[in-house]
Amino acid sequence: AISDTISRSKVKTFKSAYEGKSESDKKKATKKESTEAQRIVDVAKERNYDLEHLLKYDLVETSILFENNFMKKPAKSTLCPELEKKLKAHDYGCPSQWSFEVTTTYVVDVMGQTRRVPTVRYKTFEEYATAYFHQIDTLSEHAAAIHLVFDSYIEGSVKDSERLRRNTTPAVEISMINDETLFPDELHSFWASSGNKEKFQLYLRDTVLSGNSKLSPGSIILSGMGVDEENMIHCTSESGHNISELDKDIEEADLRIIQHILYAIKKGAERIVILSNDTDVLVLVLHYMAKFRKKGVKEVWVRGGKGNTIRYIPVHKIADNLGKDMCKVLPAAHILTGCDSTSKVGTKHSCILADPIKYLSRFGLRETPTEADLDNAEAYLVQVLHPGVPFRSMDQLRYYKYYHSKHVVYPELPPTSYSLQPHILRCWYNCYLQLHCLAGRRLNPLEFGYEEQDSLIIPLRVSRLVPDYLVLPCTCKLCATQRCPCRKACVPCCIYCGCRQQNYELSSTLCKNPNVMLRLPVNMDVQ
Repeated sequence: AISDTISRSKVKTFKSAYEGKSESDKKKATKKESTEAQRIVDVAKERNYDLEHLLKYDLVETSILFENNFMKKPAKSTLCPELEKKLKAHDYGCPSQWSFEVTTTYVVDVMGQTRRVPTVRYKTFEEYATAYFHQIDTLSEHAAAIHLVFDSYIEGSVKDSERLRRNTTPAVEISMINDETLFPDELHSFWASSGNKEKFQLYLRDTVLSGNSKLSPGSIILSGMGVDEENMIHCTSESGHNISELDKDIEEADLRIIQHILYAIKKGAERIVILSNDTDVLVLVLHYMAKFRKKGVKEVWVRGGKGNTIRYIPVHKIADNLGKDMCKVLPAAHILTGCDSTSKVGTKHSCILADPIKYLSRFGLRETPTEADLDNAEAYLVQVLHPGVPFRSMDQLRYYKYYHSKHVVYPELPPTSYSLQPHILRCWYNCYLQLHCLAGRRLNPLEFGYEEQDSLIIPLRVSRLVPDYLVLPCTCKLCATQRCPCRKACVPCCIYCGCRQQNYELSSTLCKNPNVMLRLPVNMDVQ
């Protein structure tokens, strides 16, 4: 009848479809997997298999490299305090104390800066753009030039997986953006669409070119967008003049920023101020600091932090504290321990302490890594996860962790060397692009730990659960036919087999497996 109670269903809602597992669900799944893995280990022990070789297999489907089917998110921001440890309070800058006799150029990460606009209710995009450019104008007072650096959002990018992970709500795409377009109430749904981000950037760009940005008069440079000739929006000045030397096929604003800094130095800038809160930008600028200095720059600052922690970070002084060798390998160390395109491994604190200079001096320099390059990267990650151990492979570390843990949680063991290889290849790919961004070199991501699914580039995930030679316990009562897996594999039944459970109950030998039994059960009732 129509008045009958509707029974509860488990159909996913729009909200629940995008949610990951709850903490209680994760604990249950981890406990279940760990129990199943322990059973496999117990069987291997009973059958006298080599445990060190067994632990070269994953045993469980869960990996510390992944979470909810996405690459595990690193805490990138924790690297900044590690890099700033040796700075003194007086090292930090304040624009009001600077001498602007030094030619100063501001480089703005356009999309990064959108998160810093005051979160008040705007009626139209014109109101939002006015607040956005007012903020930049206030921060860049006395600037000789302002570079606005845009992102590119292309199909088939290695950032696809990260974008899917970030977009926890369904995207609502706007057909066009102009001054009169109503500003959305649900910003999460708006920013979830790459198309919206691209339209928003084009709108900001058109606002500057039309002279409506109200930025202080000066030299304003707008970076290009797109990574191919057909869809390229060229780098221009505010007057519309093309700057061809900045037209490079680069997707990430982080990498474009490096090119714009060099261009600004070439035009006479002695102080560079970067408006970006992205750790990746800080790492890249530190790597290229020696090159910037050779070109004539004196100071490089990054405006980082949020709320009460906002500060102007003296990158040039951090570079002096770290030294050239550490700055050289910093991108490799950062990428291997987790960035937007790679999984979290260890902590950013260990990233610095694990002696990256020793292991990563050649990482990402050539197009194709050698076996020695891959081995050194793995040895470095071993030190990140467990400093001071005398091992060079994850398989050795897994075996060590197994024997030195009071309670082994198998899903939390280090990954196997086999399953770690795609991660190292992904890191090589990303590091190579960063180290060669000025030359505009590119690689095929499908050859470096990525795969294509439904037109998306996602991380390749490989595993080997159990070795083929491991015969799991049979569930037979008599083991009388070749359907018995133990009998078929010509191995004796063990105490975990179904036939042995029957023997315990009946106090008799019922198993018909012709292979010699490993041990007879002890009947505790016999006097």
